[in-house]
Amino acid sequence: MNDKKSHAKINQVGQVRMGHAFRGRLEHDESGSIHVIQPADITNDGQVEFSMNEPLRTQLSQFKPLVKDDVLLVNRGRFAAAVFDQKDENTWIVPSSIIVISIHASDVLPEYICAFINSQPGQHLLQRYLEMSTIPFISASNLKNMKIPLPPIGQQKEIANLNQAIVQHEKLGTRKRELYRSLLNNEFGVKK
Repeated sequence: MNDKKSHAKINQVGQVRMGHAFRGRLEHDESGSIHVIQPADITNDGQVEFSMNEPLRTQLSQFKPLVKDDVLLVNRGRFAAAVFDQKDENTWIVPSSIIVISIHASDVLPEYICAFINSQPGQHLLQRYLEMSTIPFISASNLKNMKIPLPPIGQQKEIANLNQAIVQHEKLGTRKRELYRSLLNNEFGVKK
């Protein structure tokens, strides 16, 4: 980044809120119409991936659904952000262990915010706003006051695109290693 960047507090570019506070243990409900993105579904590189091929579902009467381009931040234990962009018509929510940032500033890209939070400088900045209990966490009020660098929109797009290219390269590299390992195991007669 060059010197022509400004800084802004998170609450100056978007609305910050906690995810849904469940009263009890979150259980999968086959008949549930509300899909839940859990902290484990958000990878450290900013992707939303479901380990069981299907997200957890639940049934609720009152909730605040996610909207496209909300930034989801895992806020307990580890800190990873992803942009909400599910391509289906389902209703989605997150639990309170995820903070939702709804960007309202027209000159700020959610993908840039996500890339910054997941970067080494972003992780270092988050460390300064942490609170400690048995597990480190960042509160919504602390996150609102966190001041982040905001380069011009063109530079934000470049950073977001570069971040996406890195993520894709790492995924392809991982897949390639898995295929090579499978070929090698096959040569030694290892069956899956």
